[in-house]
Amino acid sequence: MASADLRSMQAISVIVPLYNKRPTLARALDSILAQEGVSFEVIVVDDDSNDGSTEVALAYGEKIRYIHQQNAGPAAARNRGVLESRCGLVAFLDADDELLPGCLLAHVKCRELSPAARLSICSSRAIHLDGSTQEVRLADRVKGLRAVDEFYFTERLCAELTRYVYVGCVDRELFDEVGGFDEGLRSWEITDFNLRASLASPVVGIINDIYINVYETPGSQSTITHKDSKYMFSFAEKLLSLIGKIPQDQHEPIVKQIDSILGALWANGAIAEFKWLASKAERELSGCRPSHKLNMLGKLPETVLKVLYEVRKLKA
Repeated sequence: MASADLRSMQAISVIVPLYNKRPTLARALDSILAQEGVSFEVIVVDDDSNDGSTEVALAYGEKIRYIHQQNAGPAAARNRGVLESRCGLVAFLDADDELLPGCLLAHVKCRELSPAARLSICSSRAIHLDGSTQEVRLADRVKGLRAVDEFYFTERLCAELTRYVYVGCVDRELFDEVGGFDEGLRSWEITDFNLRASLASPVVGIINDIYINVYETPGSQSTITHKDSKYMFSFAEKLLSLIGKIPQDQHEPIVKQIDSILGALWANGAIAEFKWLASKAERELSGCRPSHKLNMLGKLPETVLKVLYEVRKLKA
């Protein structure tokens, strides 16, 4: 794209964080380059891949902007891409996923219909390892949306948009205002960013049509971090620290996330962390509680919990 086009406030920098995705990278890049009706640039930030991904990216030549950095994680790679971007809007695509035709144009149309929308998120299709699929249509999950043509808008935080949602398209200025991605997070960094960006955007645009295919991959970072109790515990602490900014009627999706973490902590045998988090969630998530079973377990003394966990292991 010509630099004059990229200076437009409706031009989009598409950031692709890359680490060892050689088999799927071409699919992701081709899906971006096939987009029509909008000016865009593609920025690939290689987080020190060592599986041949680098050669795949470099083969695209001037069609993309390639940046290499020492391994620092996906959040840092996305932040680096935004730092190097030249457009007024930034969008993100993981190197194992793909955009469907019309995706970038839909984000631009969102802003044409509601200029106050500084964040827009599109619906997705999950494609699992066994070939089965699951569509996540966002407007079907959120109540009280304002419909304009085929798009939807909300002027209030919808915490539901932080669950099973992939980063869409955000105004570069808003990205900078909220501080970008938390580079201390190796997983759930998108949940964290979407929550902060949603709180800061006067209007959030919601695209109910499916515009991204999200592929399940073996050995993903989320699978690894679900076994890291200290990491999950620290993320849950951060999530609860934002509760005061979230309307009480929007606590339910946060509860579901905390519930998932509590279940993983219990499964991992992280008893002290489990009890502390269950107690804190009980205090701070007023009017909304984690699941009854986990809530009851959290009320038991730590010594009793340890015995119950050992009994559970023997029965397994």
